[in-house]
Amino acid sequence: MRAKDFGAVAVAVLSLGVVAVVPLALSGGRWLSLVVLAVALGFVFFRVWGEQRIYLALRREVSGFHRLVQQLNTVALERNRSDSPETRRRLEEVRASMIESVDRMIEVAGKREIDLEAEGDPSGLPG
Repeated sequence: MRAKDFGAVAVAVLSLGVVAVVPLALSGGRWLSLVVLAVALGFVFFRVWGEQRIYLALRREVSGFHRLVQQLNTVALERNRSDSPETRRRLEEVRASMIESVDRMIEVAGKREIDLEAEGDPSGLPG
């Protein structure tokens, strides 16, 4: 859930909670008002933290790609200090790994874990 969505849901639920709690509290129904507020807060927390990611293979591959971007920057900084054949070779290795990673992202995009297992790849990543 994006932060903007969270804010909208939180405001709506908390507004409903306040609208329900204030009259109940004024009428002496304090326990009931606390229950209504607890349910409202529970709804907000469930919407934010209760969602499950279903495209885990793609998420793993994107995380790996992020690490490759960090490696790319590290090697590029080394190349800026000393443009040697070794740093150029390492730069090409990272570049090749990034291309392979993009190919794997294309392979797993839009597929759930169960879909990948049905295709015979329990790791979620093409071999």
